[in-house]
Amino acid sequence: MTDNRSARSLPRRFSKLKARLTEVEDTLDAIRSGSVDALVVRTPRGEQLFTLRGADQTYRALVEAMNEGAVTLNRGLISFCNHPFARLARSPLEKIFGTPISNWIYSTEFRSLLKGLKNGAKQRASLEAILRAADGSEIPVLLSLSRFCSDGQTVVSLVVRDITEHKFAQRALEKMSLRILNAQEAERQRVARDLHDGVNQLLSAAKYRLNCSRHNPNAAFEIVEEARFLIEKAIAEVRLIGRNLRPSELDDLGLAAALRSLAHEFESRYRIPIHCRCSITSKLPTEVEMALYRIAQEALTNVAKHSHATRAELGIICSNNHAALNVRDNGKGFRVHQGVGKSPGWGLKNMKERAGLLWGTFSISSVARNKGTAVSVTIPLHTNGSSNGVMSLLS
Repeated sequence: MTDNRSARSLPRRFSKLKARLTEVEDTLDAIRSGSVDALVVRTPRGEQLFTLRGADQTYRALVEAMNEGAVTLNRGLISFCNHPFARLARSPLEKIFGTPISNWIYSTEFRSLLKGLKNGAKQRASLEAILRAADGSEIPVLLSLSRFCSDGQTVVSLVVRDITEHKFAQRALEKMSLRILNAQEAERQRVARDLHDGVNQLLSAAKYRLNCSRHNPNAAFEIVEEARFLIEKAIAEVRLIGRNLRPSELDDLGLAAALRSLAHEFESRYRIPIHCRCSITSKLPTEVEMALYRIAQEALTNVAKHSHATRAELGIICSNNHAALNVRDNGKGFRVHQGVGKSPGWGLKNMKERAGLLWGTFSISSVARNKGTAVSVTIPLHTNGSSNGVMSLLS
């Protein structure tokens, strides 16, 4: 009797289970489509509310607020991307969805990484690649890949970062390294030339005089005096070479004393009167002192070589915020756009780069021909920067 009753109730129970299964499937479909905001679940503690779309909306808001592009791949096709990626690809979103990622990202290593992620060989990876935009431009990007599961399928997400500025800075640093090496080699050549043309010849002449004293004892005193004079000149040349390499006044007495010594040497050597004004109230960072000294040295060298000036001025003013250096002359001047814009010499390049390495500004002005030239440099003193190593190489 009981078995018959149970048998009669089976169709009714099966019908209820089928209805519940249909309800569950409808609920899952609603969850997948995103049409359900929340679920009410009956638990031993009572009914509980679980929000569904709120989390998804928050996630999408975060993805859209990113500066980087975000892409989701399913079987190699783009199933989702944010607006930053669309802007990077120069294409509307609707023309990106459903397209193969290979249409946009070019890298042989990228394909093998995708394959490894799909097969479970890796969980995360990153590499540099090229993004080919819709307008034909190629953009260097850094890709960060990660693997996760969705609806039982392996899905790959990409974060795409534009590294154009990084690559530009990297290329500029490679060029800077080459210029540093060229500057070092040029300095070695200059020292070798100064030693050969100056010191070596003076010492050779002194040696020749001393050898002559053996064959002319009566003139030994005069010959020794000539040799002593030549040796003193050689010593002065060695000191000059050493000062050009690293002025001792800069280390011992500071920038003001070093600039005054530089001005005195300039006036003595080139017979061009120079007025020097230094207003420095406190000790400057070593790299700033060296940069300003080298710029002043280069500017005065240009005055001596090119200006045909009859007088010059060297001035520096330092405050708590910046140091300002000015070098002026009354020489022939030049057209600035021709002298700097088209083919600037190494001297002008070096001055500009020394200032730029310390976040400073460099300018050169010449009103007209025969009206002189002015070099102005301003370096901020509140920025520590990260160029000490480069400045030491250029010093």
